[in-house]
Amino acid sequence: MKTPRQLLEEIAAIGAARKGSLSPNGRGTGYIYSQKKEGQTCSVRVTGSKKISIYRKQIRAGARLKTLIRELEDVLEAKADEAIQQAEKVRTK
Repeated sequence: MKTPRQLLEEIAAIGAARKGSLSPNGRGTGYIYSQKKEGQTCSVRVTGSKKISIYRKQIRAGARLKTLIRELEDVLEAKADEAIQQAEKVRTK
């Protein structure tokens, strides 16, 4: 299991990240980038292979960020459980 510091270092190293998805435009001219903001879906047309590549990389980074945050929550919750167990051991002595 990774330490909180290791997870935070990975999070800090991610760089540019975004939520959302990229899907082909039905007309075959580029892609549509979509994400939810305040309950509304916002979409932007993305054209150009370099720009599409950047969006893909940022979306993958966003997914990785989400995974790392979940891992960090799990590690910190395990530490919280340990603290409670330690407090109970001290109390019962």
